[in-house]
Amino acid sequence: ELFLGQAASEASDLYAFGVMAMQVLTGSRPFENDHSEPLITRLLNSDPVVPEGSLPTPLRRVLLRLLCRDPKARLNDALQVMRELAEAVGLPPPDESAQAREGYLQSAAFVGRDGELSMLRAALGQVLRGSGGLWLVGGESGVGKSRLLDEVRTLALVRGAHVDRGQATAQTGSAYQIFLDALRGAALDVPLSPLEAGTLHTLLPDLPLLLGRDIPPAPELEAQAARARLSTVLCDVLLRRTHPTVLILEDLHWAAQDSRDLLLRLQPALADKPLLILASYRDDECPQLPSQLPGAHLLPLQRLSPRGTNDLIESMLGTAGCRPDLVRWLREQTEGNPFFLVETVRALAEEAGSLTRVGIADWQGLGGLRGGLAT
Repeated sequence: ELFLGQAASEASDLYAFGVMAMQVLTGSRPFENDHSEPLITRLLNSDPVVPEGSLPTPLRRVLLRLLCRDPKARLNDALQVMRELAEAVGLPPPDESAQAREGYLQSAAFVGRDGELSMLRAALGQVLRGSGGLWLVGGESGVGKSRLLDEVRTLALVRGAHVDRGQATAQTGSAYQIFLDALRGAALDVPLSPLEAGTLHTLLPDLPLLLGRDIPPAPELEAQAARARLSTVLCDVLLRRTHPTVLILEDLHWAAQDSRDLLLRLQPALADKPLLILASYRDDECPQLPSQLPGAHLLPLQRLSPRGTNDLIESMLGTAGCRPDLVRWLREQTEGNPFFLVETVRALAEEAGSLTRVGIADWQGLGGLRGGLAT
């Protein structure tokens, strides 16, 4: 698939597993060739050979299905491979550990956000060319804002950008709490004057340790003047970084007004700076936020479509576990909210004993689950 320009998938990972399994079990590889060009030709045009008699027939059959050229005919689910391998050698089916189950839930496929991810990917491309911006990613709790920003974070790191992250909380904290990690990163990247270092020290007590030097305090000012100086220094330091940087700010609806004012001050300069700011917020809790930041790009996230919901369910339960009545019930209970969907499947799996048994669990008895999760 990769040689033909297709995307990597679980099926392609399991093909690689099949290649290694054949070498471990038989001492040979599906294609023996010392030169890359003939090897690629054989990979694309020939079926692998697992000699008759080299393995017990049930095990050889599993291996051949792992090594199918056509990914649609290949075993493409790791849990299914585990079960079929166990059956082929006469072992009981492997138990699903809580850690394995949680891994499947946490790494569920990223679905239903192609349009939104495409827009943020374009914004990332712009910042890599030196032109940033401010984006507000809004939506209800659990709709997938953090997961979308995680995808952009990965893309940014792969493409060589710096990534800083800030998190606002419902509890009262520093006026600039959401910017503290970004300020630490900036302080290590750009030269600071004694005045700037002394001003930042009021927010970052660990700044002398980070910079490896003593920091004299900034001259004292009246409260209003000190606040204005702090805002100016923060703005200047954040905008002075020359390496492309993505700043992800989570839960802006909880951020102090000083932090929102700093964003308003930063925004006009971003078009000429390699700084992309992506801020998430709950639009049902703070619908007025876009009007407070009029220059920001607004990206609202809706609940998953029925197709997106089905895709997410299949990524967690596999094709075999997606009974039509179960899928319909999950759609009705969660209404396309990804967080509620994952939590509902987690509860079903805990009751059933494994993800693979969800399809036969008494899931209809959990009709009130969504309300409990929301509470």
